[in-house]
Amino acid sequence: MKGVAPMRIIQLEQATKRFNENIVLNNITVSFKQGLIHGIIGRNGSGKTMLLKVICGFVPLTSGKIFVNNVQLGKGTDVPSDVGIIIETPGFLPNYSAFQNLKLLAKIKNKVSIDRIQEVMCLVGLDPDNKKHVSKLSMGMRQRLGIAQAIMENPSLLILDEPCAGLDPKGRDTILNLIKEYQSQMGNTVLFVSHSMEDVAKLCKKVIVMNKGKLAFCGSVNEVYSHGDELKKMGLNVPEITDIFLKLKASGVDCRTDIYTVEQGVEEYKRLLAGGAY
Repeated sequence: MKGVAPMRIIQLEQATKRFNENIVLNNITVSFKQGLIHGIIGRNGSGKTMLLKVICGFVPLTSGKIFVNNVQLGKGTDVPSDVGIIIETPGFLPNYSAFQNLKLLAKIKNKVSIDRIQEVMCLVGLDPDNKKHVSKLSMGMRQRLGIAQAIMENPSLLILDEPCAGLDPKGRDTILNLIKEYQSQMGNTVLFVSHSMEDVAKLCKKVIVMNKGKLAFCGSVNEVYSHGDELKKMGLNVPEITDIFLKLKASGVDCRTDIYTVEQGVEEYKRLLAGGAY
């Protein structure tokens, strides 16, 4: 028996945003299916953060339509419900502890209990009893706090804009694992924006690429990353292992170029040593 196809939780139809003569989103038509982690990549200024802002209802479209959970934004509903959001740097009161910040935020909708705040802090690796002010926390701890704030109401849609920004490789992997484990447990939909193709490859099932306000590519990680040369021309930093195989291909080696993890690289290298048969 075939499984039921995932529903479209977000649908954009010819979505365009202008600021005077500057077109920052240009006729975007795309959908995001329920229950998946979707990657959105592009260099700075490509339109990826603006895409999130219009989906969140923070910025109205100039033309086109956006539907979130089958409700059209701008038609009586300006901001979608049941969404957890991190866009740009999470803002917290610097002279309050992490727990105090979440407690104050929880009072806005009055939907989250003290037990839930403590639970979600432990989930992301924060100590609810730590009295240290947010201003004294490391970048990684503040990113964890941002994720705790975004997920504490158990939203069906989680929107994360560069949640790994400024972190070292170990810190990035920690945050990526947190997101992956949470989504696996809850089955919610995640939009994950990053300039790092490696981070997206580790986390996401589907990927869209933004370039100069336009939708350049959309598909599975394999489908999109197979366009490595074109992605490099857009100014994206393809994973090092991808770059190695692109150079091998350019030198005349009959190898795959949709390689984006070390494990895939090892398998392709073994194939080449064995005689090159696919």
